[in-house]
Amino acid sequence: MKGHAGNTEKMRFWQHHVQQWQTTGTSKREYCRVHGLSYDQFKWWHRRIKDEEATQVTGGFVALPRMSDSVASVISIHAGGIRIEYAGVIDKQTLATVIAALKEGVCA
Repeated sequence: MKGHAGNTEKMRFWQHHVQQWQTTGTSKREYCRVHGLSYDQFKWWHRRIKDEEATQVTGGFVALPRMSDSVASVISIHAGGIRIEYAGVIDKQTLATVIAALKEGVCA
């Protein structure tokens, strides 16, 4: 039993780090360096977690990991002659505030 509990704790630990890494926009290697993690173990767990998530199919839908409160991507917004481009991590609340401000300015 102890072995199973240890595996569950390891899975949670690595799931947390994989989810955090996905929000950073950095490479796996850089994330591991910053957080003092083994790059090889991180790659192994990332692959295992991805494989496990892909096999969790129910009712024709694939179970997706919970989204964090921030996203890493390139965002390009064009509205009323205003163009905003942002590459990096931005939290959802800030993005919602920017969009709301643009809507007020464009529609006003």
